[in-house]
Amino acid sequence: MIENLPLNDEDMKNLKLFDIILQSNMSTSTYNLLKKHFMPELSMSSIFILQARILKLSHVTEVSYDCCLNMCCCFTRTYAALDSCPFCKHAWYNLEGHSYKKYKYLPIEPCIKSLYLTDRYAEVLHYHTLPRDSEIEDVFNGIHYRMLCQTQVTINGAELDHHFFSNI
Repeated sequence: MIENLPLNDEDMKNLKLFDIILQSNMSTSTYNLLKKHFMPELSMSSIFILQARILKLSHVTEVSYDCCLNMCCCFTRTYAALDSCPFCKHAWYNLEGHSYKKYKYLPIEPCIKSLYLTDRYAEVLHYHTLPRDSEIEDVFNGIHYRMLCQTQVTINGAELDHHFFSNI
């Protein structure tokens, strides 16, 4: 179960610091230099601790895959048993046994789920369920949408037990 706890002062400071890093495209070396010179005044965590805290607060987990040095392929599924890239022939691992590059991304599902943790966003995301007058404000007032809401879903000729856009 994901908890939706209020943020403390330390979390707010970390979020602001992380925002500065993102907005300015600050490198890890620049962050570490700032930390080295201003640590007592700013009480900055290491970049790794900061990132870990932000990940925990966001409820979103980064997924990473080993990649070819030239980003030709990810070593997954068909390519998982290979030692080198099937396209450019570059080795998968360096001499220390680490992959040369990693492809990192944030899966969309946890990102969307995390939006519902904030009451304000959950309310905004449910606005399509609110009653509407006859004026067309958006897609939810349209004839096609309203018709689909009354239509049962059919897949390969089999009629399912719910309508389009219903809360199953």
